[in-house]
Amino acid sequence: MKRIIVIIGGFLLFVPLTLVGAAWATPPATAGAAGPATTRADTVTQWNLTMIAGLEAAAVPPPPAARVGAIVQASVFDAVNGIDRRYAYYHVPPAAPHGASREAAAASAAYTALVALIPAQKPLFDAQLAATLAQISDDPSDPGPSVQHGLAWGQAVANDILAWRAGDGFTTPPPPYIMGSAPGDWQPTPPAFLGPPQAPLFRQFATMTPFALTAPSQFLPPGPPSLTSARYAQDLAEVQALGSATSTVRTAEQTQTAIFWQDDTPAAMWNRVADQLAQASDLSLAQNARLLALMNIALADATIAVWNAKNTYNFWRPVTAIRATSDPAWTPLLPRPPSRNTPPHTPE
Repeated sequence: MKRIIVIIGGFLLFVPLTLVGAAWATPPATAGAAGPATTRADTVTQWNLTMIAGLEAAAVPPPPAARVGAIVQASVFDAVNGIDRRYAYYHVPPAAPHGASREAAAASAAYTALVALIPAQKPLFDAQLAATLAQISDDPSDPGPSVQHGLAWGQAVANDILAWRAGDGFTTPPPPYIMGSAPGDWQPTPPAFLGPPQAPLFRQFATMTPFALTAPSQFLPPGPPSLTSARYAQDLAEVQALGSATSTVRTAEQTQTAIFWQDDTPAAMWNRVADQLAQASDLSLAQNARLLALMNIALADATIAVWNAKNTYNFWRPVTAIRATSDPAWTPLLPRPPSRNTPPHTPE
């Protein structure tokens, strides 16, 4: 399973470039308002929608959201697979009690992980757990041995994975950041010039323990071109022309595409895509759990790999370069995130 995830993780680094013509979409406001493609959601996909709703309600930033998604969906997969025993397990060996409910295990694993990772949204998760129990048992107050065994197993799986990931480096403060002043060195970007203080955010992801990669730098991409190269001059001129807030050459579709990719977190976007694919393909509960685990682990490792590259090259963003070399008043269409540019994780 981990080998497959590595391949998918590499794909996810480039997949936004293949979907620049995607239709405009408005993110759903609640877990139950994700559109026609999710009207037949099973327990696994419904809890995935609940995870998206919790992430958005708590305004979890993109890198931590990717980590949450991987932990939650890995927990759900190992919980369901620990009963089905159809696939190789990810982290927790199958040991579910005989006759345990798969739906209860999936719900309990998701609930346990989500409450631990996004505690402020516990009322949302409590409500979804009550709804799930009402769906899978005649009497939610006394659901019977199968459901009770499933709930206990799912909780045990999630707690195991949470304990494992507690030491992954997410809460470890990064070393002091030394701000450079040479051309090409990253600088805080307008209009907010965010930094805690004067430092790019989420630097701990550069050295975080991956979910499937052998190391954060396993697929380190080449660095940016030389500042004196023709390629760099051409790329910067293109960004200056197309990326300006007042650009006269950018098309309406290009503007809409840029807004689309910054309108929500990658975790929310790609989980919605996965949920819709799952429903369109009429996958089983175990297949849905595996799909969402693969996708979220890949996304988390892609995030770790990207931040490792950002930390390696510490490269300035185009807005800094353009203001320093040609137009001190240049402003991009959208505010730039407080992170290094290479490789970019949002449209410039």
